[in-house]
Amino acid sequence: MTLTLSFLESVLPEQLISLVKTDSSHITNAINSANRFAHWFQQSGIPFFKSYTDHSEHHSMDVFGSAIDFVNPISYDIISAEDISILISACYCHDCGMHITEQQFLALVNQDHKSLYNTLDKKPWPEQWRDYFQEAKRFNQDTLIGIFGDTEHIPELPTKPIDFTDRHRLLVGEFLRRNHPRLAHDIAIGLDVKLGLPPLLDGFSARNKDLVGFIARSHGENLRSNFEYIDREYNLRDFNRVHIVFLMGLLRLADYAQIQATRAPRLKMAIHKIGSPISQREWRVHQSIINITRTHDDPEALLVESRPLRVTDYLRVKDWLVDLQGEIDKTWAVFGEIYGRQTTSGLANLQLSIRRIRSNILDRFSSDLFIPEKIAFKVSEPEMLSLLLAPLYGDHPGYGIRELVQNARDAVLEAKSVGATHLNHSQGK
Repeated sequence: MTLTLSFLESVLPEQLISLVKTDSSHITNAINSANRFAHWFQQSGIPFFKSYTDHSEHHSMDVFGSAIDFVNPISYDIISAEDISILISACYCHDCGMHITEQQFLALVNQDHKSLYNTLDKKPWPEQWRDYFQEAKRFNQDTLIGIFGDTEHIPELPTKPIDFTDRHRLLVGEFLRRNHPRLAHDIAIGLDVKLGLPPLLDGFSARNKDLVGFIARSHGENLRSNFEYIDREYNLRDFNRVHIVFLMGLLRLADYAQIQATRAPRLKMAIHKIGSPISQREWRVHQSIINITRTHDDPEALLVESRPLRVTDYLRVKDWLVDLQGEIDKTWAVFGEIYGRQTTSGLANLQLSIRRIRSNILDRFSSDLFIPEKIAFKVSEPEMLSLLLAPLYGDHPGYGIRELVQNARDAVLEAKSVGATHLNHSQGK
């Protein structure tokens, strides 16, 4: 999908269309940037996330559309063309790290790009990967099954793209999933070219590239945790007509709200077998959403209707709705803290258009297929532990001491192994 000015105008409310017509430089840069991201997404094949729900350019545009829907009309007089251009680019950038290919990933974790890293993270990508790989070797059974669908061993990373197996891609995919907010930030400020991509934000100033990347990054972090950086580098309320905290809140909520069924088409799931139980559940959860609308008797509510077929899916939808309401509450609180008393400048009008989530899931949901409750078996852990250990080790304290010594020995051996890995890497072996 190619983003055009006419399409952008069809997404924006009438009061904001004049901004994109009268300030062509910022909007043109944003449209060109969005189309460079879209071209990359179409070509990448998203190799590490084939079983994930939609993260294409359509998702990026849906996030932007939702972000605009979440803007209270009283905010329109405050929003600038710079806000819109930064928000469009951040919406395309926020998941871009999930689109890197095998070759680009090898370049990321095997080369040093320190000069292109953001100033927030001190650990280079090769070290970040080594730490993750050591952790992966110790994944417990539940984590292994959740990611791979089995409990087989963790494979070493290949040196050539052609040697990647599906298991390698799932392993790398989990790493990218955890770190894609930071990766989006680095790609925005220059890592794109080093990974063989075109300059995705060409036309933006260095400051605005950092803002795009930082706002994109913020969707994976606590909103307030970003204040120190913004206050140090920019301004919490208004920086050259960019309202950073406001855009961060919009992007975060808009991305969180993308759970519609169109992100998980049934035909694709039927054609491509999904091995990961977590991914299987996420697809079913998306398919269970039958309607998301604002046309409701409560004008400040987002209405979500869902028909889950399994109790695990029901619980996942319910948790998502509760978390989304929590994010809305936090965002209102942050906006009040940052903008609420700025009545003279008008910044107090930077507000959301929604306050509440309404859903059949939250309102006495019933089903003929399952009992809509979280039912679990609980035990008294200390007593259970003694029952499990006594038949193996008895009650003699010497057995416990032996286990501690054995664990200490294993830890020393592992430390030596990790040290050898780091030494070999530093020596280029």
